Amino acid sequence: MFKKFAKICVDSIFAGIMISVGVIIYLNCSNKIVGAFLFSLGLLTIMAFGFNLYTGKVGNVRKPKDIPYILTVLIMNAVGCLLMFTFPTNGAADVMAAKLACPLGYVFGKAIVCGLIIYICVEQKKNPYFTIIGIPAFILCGAEHSIADICFVFASRHVSWQEIGFLLVVAIGNAVGAIIPSIWLEKRSLLDDNKQK
Repeated sequence: MFKKFAKICVDSIFAGIMISVGVIIYLNCSNKIVGAFLFSLGLLTIMAFGFNLYTGKVGNVRKPKDIPYILTVLIMNAVGCLLMFTFPTNGAADVMAAKLACPLGYVFGKAIVCGLIIYICVEQKKNPYFTIIGIPAFILCGAEHSIADICFVFASRHVSWQEIGFLLVVAIGNAVGAIIPSIWLEKRSLLDDNKQK
């Protein structure tokens, strides 16, 4: 039991580290379009090695018993981000200031969009083109990714209740964006199976 829990934690920390790498690349890239494409390295690595990323796993949450697992993944993703951002990173404070200026309802909607895109990327992991296109798409359209936003918070070296509230709204929005299409596709598959019988 402990070994299984430890594996979940370590895989989740590595996922947080890889998203941090994507954020560092993005912040240090003068051309934001190029930075958005290079950010894909984080998710491609996570999928290739089977690491646990909250936004990639939350679409599979169905029952209350799944909640401790997904919360562990989220917390350990944050630990991975924290390990990478011990020191301030140029540009992170400006990025967070712009994000916090948006009304939370708008933030929630943008988080749903990101959850949907990440769900598509993960479900189509055998085809990396979805990730290579999907990640820049959500970044360039301003969608909110909870783990990337945790990176921006740590990198800006400023954590307040406002940032925590913002991150909770994004995490819930990501979950909604991933779970709704996941449930529909599951039900549609059952409907298709019943038609064939």
